[in-house]
Amino acid sequence: MLFPPPNVTGTLHLGHALTTCIHDSLLRWHTMQRKSYARCIPGYDHAGIATQVIVEKHIAPQTREQMGREKFLEECYQWSSTYRQTIETQLKRLCPLFDWTNTYFTMDKNLIEYVRDSFLSLYNDGLIYRDRRIVN
Repeated sequence: MLFPPPNVTGTLHLGHALTTCIHDSLLRWHTMQRKSYARCIPGYDHAGIATQVIVEKHIAPQTREQMGREKFLEECYQWSSTYRQTIETQLKRLCPLFDWTNTYFTMDKNLIEYVRDSFLSLYNDGLIYRDRRIVN
């Protein structure tokens, strides 16, 4: 199971704790059933727009345009790294049976490539399309 990645914009809340408990319960049940493949892999989401807004507030009165793209992205990665550590500590306090050796971050280079390739494939197959409004 992939644990739904919490956004790296802050700390965990009660909803995250509930989701963690549900995943952990399912994982423990499958483990007791001797299903050796049962494991849960935790991850962290970059929360692109939310992180951008928070970092922009953090660097104020300077703007991201004044800072430049590379320096602003560096600031975003620093922010997410700090909160990722906090979130991981909070999750570990809940003592779930997660596979901590395989954690993932949605901005990892290999995941970015997989996501890009998936979107391109869906787009080329006509399953998703671009428009001037949000399409669900």
